[in-house]
Amino acid sequence: MGSLTLYNDRGADTTLVSNRFIDQYMKNCNDAQLKVYLYLLRMIGANLVTSISEIADQFNYTEKDIIRALKYCEKQGLVCLDYDKQENIRGIHIQDLDQIASGKAPKADAAAVTGEDPAAFAAAAVGADPAASASPAQETSAVRTPPAPDMPKGLPAKKDYSPDEIRQFKKDDDFSRILFISESYLGRPLTSSDIQTFLFIYDKLKLSVDLIDYLVEYCVEHHKTSHLYIQKVALGWAEEGITTVSQAKASSTRYRKIVYTVMKALGNFNAPTEMEASVINRWTDEYGFTSDIILKACERSVLATANNRLNYTDGILSSWNKSGVHNISDIEALDKAHTKKAITRMKSGNTPAYSNTFNQFEQRSYDYASLEKQLLGN
Repeated sequence: MGSLTLYNDRGADTTLVSNRFIDQYMKNCNDAQLKVYLYLLRMIGANLVTSISEIADQFNYTEKDIIRALKYCEKQGLVCLDYDKQENIRGIHIQDLDQIASGKAPKADAAAVTGEDPAAFAAAAVGADPAASASPAQETSAVRTPPAPDMPKGLPAKKDYSPDEIRQFKKDDDFSRILFISESYLGRPLTSSDIQTFLFIYDKLKLSVDLIDYLVEYCVEHHKTSHLYIQKVALGWAEEGITTVSQAKASSTRYRKIVYTVMKALGNFNAPTEMEASVINRWTDEYGFTSDIILKACERSVLATANNRLNYTDGILSSWNKSGVHNISDIEALDKAHTKKAITRMKSGNTPAYSNTFNQFEQRSYDYASLEKQLLGN
């Protein structure tokens, strides 16, 4: 592959890394992605020429590894890639992450990385005539910007608050309380990205202090402390119209994974109602049953009835809870005891007349001694 020439007006003795990259992107990068991105920044700062193969040699990776890393960076919005007619990477635009986050176009000094003539590359990026693009100013104006992430309809767009605005909000007792509570829950000092996120949630989404308090508690309980995850949950609540802690608790309960797993196991693919979610969550929260026990009860309900399966499952699990079931082996022991009792009744002629489908069968003659021996031997 051809060389890639990197252009930048900054000094060659330092490499500038965006704080936004460190706060938001770096933790999700693997070794190859991180090394490639930082190496590109380093080469740009020194106005040096590089290539896919040279980067691969530098870190003892294959060229495919480097290309995968570059495409990951593009997917994350860190860079934009340009290709030739053979789909080879010919140009790389290093994105201005602060400008991307604010929904604005990157500044004109965003770096371009290319192996072609700079003027031709700049023109190719905007679909113009290469001969019409010759100056450095025109080169940098060709940087492409991916669209800013879409916000859910009806919700305000996120903004970047200036230092002065943040200082003003910190004088607000409610917002100061939010920062204090959040720092306590997260167990670390808040980053600038954290503060920006909480300010957006408080100022734009209009979540109350109590609701934000529960929001952070909820995320920490689920081991999700990224400000991006906190913002995602807040946006979901705002989109649902949730304004109180009780509403948030009901919503979070309704969307637990076990709820959907049970609904699917019972053949119900509709969204769970609040009552259905409450019943299912009782099995885990109150009874302490694990998913394998719950799904075992679901299996029996499906075999037993086509209607009211949730109630039928609830009856099974309530019975198991009273019997002290804690694992699958306890269920097997209960089944054996029940079978033994049924055999004893049949031998004594005291078989009850049940109306469910499991007991509506034609009477046959059995060797009860042999049957009992087989069942108890399992």
